[in-house]
Amino acid sequence: MVALTESAERTWCHLDAWPANLAAPARATVLGVLADVLVALYVVTAGLVRQLTVLNVGPTSLIILIYVAVGVIVARRQPGNPVGWIVRG
Repeated sequence: MVALTESAERTWCHLDAWPANLAAPARATVLGVLADVLVALYVVTAGLVRQLTVLNVGPTSLIILIYVAVGVIVARRQPGNPVGWIVRG
């Protein structure tokens, strides 16, 4: 069994300690749009190599877009919550 000491708890990185502009809601939106562009490029690339099928591209793109949407919503509403930033990225 591992017990956390008081010093270990102090070394944990909280987003509240970061500069305010690092976890800004606008940054979450920009990164979400960038992820959407990457998904679009994935679909285009799959089409160029003749691998564009619903079963090949559809589920992967859908899952990525859902995760990005949830991550952007959480990161915009709670910028100090690391879960939103992890799920978004």
